[in-house]
Amino acid sequence: MAESTVALYKQGKKKFREGLFKQALSCFMAANRNNQDPERKNKYASAIGMTQVFMGDRSGLNLCRRLAEIEPFDGDVALHLAQAELHIKHRKQAIAAIEHGLRISPRHKGLNHLQRMIGRRRTPPFNFLERDHFLNKVVGKMTYKSYLKKQAKHPILSKVA
Repeated sequence: MAESTVALYKQGKKKFREGLFKQALSCFMAANRNNQDPERKNKYASAIGMTQVFMGDRSGLNLCRRLAEIEPFDGDVALHLAQAELHIKHRKQAIAAIEHGLRISPRHKGLNHLQRMIGRRRTPPFNFLERDHFLNKVVGKMTYKSYLKKQAKHPILSKVA
């Protein structure tokens, strides 16, 4: 039975990366329902919460937050919370979730990757001027929306789910 729950979870991750959130949610729910391993309970439930957030249901965020508070070992729970926080543009909370997860699991691939990706600042438009220079601020604000559109074509979250 444990093997089938792991397979369902992996299938859910694949569907999530493909953007098929309803199918991913079904897989995660089935894995959670069939799970007999208490060590995986929070991981599967947090995947459900993360997917709910991506489907527009913000109650999934509260589920992820509660599970991240009580999970002592699994960095995936913190990763799911960070992804949910980022999805609704809560960058500060996402960074806190990543840091919490890295304290639990310092070598977690997904958390380390996500930390590197969101920790980067864009280079200023006029790199020969100081970052705080008036021109850099004005032009940076004007170009930020096009930067976001470009980032949306290569979503960070789909790579680490």
